[in-house]
Amino acid sequence: MGTAGVSRRTDLDHFSATSYDRMALAEARATRAAPLSLQSSRGDGGNTLRKLIGLAILVVALAIPSVAIAATLSNGNGQTCSGVGIWHFVNNQTGGAAPGTLTAFFSGGVTATTGPEKVLANAQHFYVQTNAGATLLNAETDLPGRLQLSDFNCDAGKKGK
Repeated sequence: MGTAGVSRRTDLDHFSATSYDRMALAEARATRAAPLSLQSSRGDGGNTLRKLIGLAILVVALAIPSVAIAATLSNGNGQTCSGVGIWHFVNNQTGGAAPGTLTAFFSGGVTATTGPEKVLANAQHFYVQTNAGATLLNAETDLPGRLQLSDFNCDAGKKGK
């Protein structure tokens, strides 16, 4: 409680009319602003600054290149054909992606790159032919999903080992 019948309330909007109280009220109101003042000089409650921050975040997000998730062979490696080999790879769970590219790696530094022979709603089929003695080391596509060696045939349609 103050002197001369002036009562001070905790609500800053109800100060008495003395000049000391007016100064204290102005100071108190000034310090009630949010830290770093999220309010613009136009008094829009901080919406302008929030919009600018949101725009800056969007620009940064768009500037970061997205990383495509490639499918890597999930089954098999080390399969060998003693003769000419036909290797059938299937990339499942593509989510309807556009035709992709398969790269298969074989022993002796042999690399085969090809497009799909068949594109379905959620899968793509690839075929690679190799010379005698090729051993599969790995394979990958530039597609999402799961890449599998479906089957392989060696010489005269015999199933690979």
